[in-house]
Amino acid sequence: GIVQKGDWLYFADSEVSALRRVNIASRKVETLIGSGLFDFGDQEGDLDGALLQHPLGVAVYGEDILVADTYNHKIKRVTESTHKIKTIENGDLELYEPGGLSVYRDMLYIADTNHDRIVVYDLNTGSWHALKLKGLQVEAMRQMDMADVPEQEIALRISGDLILRLSADFPDGVYLNKEAPINYTFMGQNASIEGLATSPTLPVEFKVPAADLLAGNTYQTTLTFAYCTDGNMGLCVPVTLAWKLRIKSDPQAPNVITLMDKVKISM
Repeated sequence: GIVQKGDWLYFADSEVSALRRVNIASRKVETLIGSGLFDFGDQEGDLDGALLQHPLGVAVYGEDILVADTYNHKIKRVTESTHKIKTIENGDLELYEPGGLSVYRDMLYIADTNHDRIVVYDLNTGSWHALKLKGLQVEAMRQMDMADVPEQEIALRISGDLILRLSADFPDGVYLNKEAPINYTFMGQNASIEGLATSPTLPVEFKVPAADLLAGNTYQTTLTFAYCTDGNMGLCVPVTLAWKLRIKSDPQAPNVITLMDKVKISM
């Protein structure tokens, strides 16, 4: 991590568990915390005796410096005016090797790396919540060129919810990468659904509420995953399959629809 405050650049010298700063004009370097490769730990108080353990993120908040004390699973606040460092009060927040930090007004955004989340922490109140990212797959779908996707009509009993199953037809020697995420989307005039498969298998099944479906309307749905080949097991390729559906109302039709498309190899 590296951040500017006034004429100084503050940076985490991670491998030696140090926090340093360098003056942009004079190029003078000062060490605020840290004394050597094997001097690391979890010690607060006066900067002269303070210890960190592999810090990564650095951010500025007012006149203070915030540091992600990564291997101690803490965020610490350095107040240069008092020459002190202290762990921020975080209530029931448990971090697991936090990395990057960013401040916006009084909110600190923390990359809680090994919890696979971004935490939004209020530096005034100590309250926090996990940042929910929405619309990423749907927005990407809006940008997709669907002109070459053929429209197909599906008969549906729209008085009930639609159970949609999406799958892929793999050529010989090609298989699903079960370590990559599997995403799906469904969108139309009054529908915007996206999700992540709960298990690394196909087909992916999800529900579209009846209230989101109108007879005569056209909807788009996608399935995004990664595939690998026997010939190059070290390289896996992301792919998106897309369908364009026109809904036809039929009170006798089933409410479970399975869609499958062939995976076209691009390597």
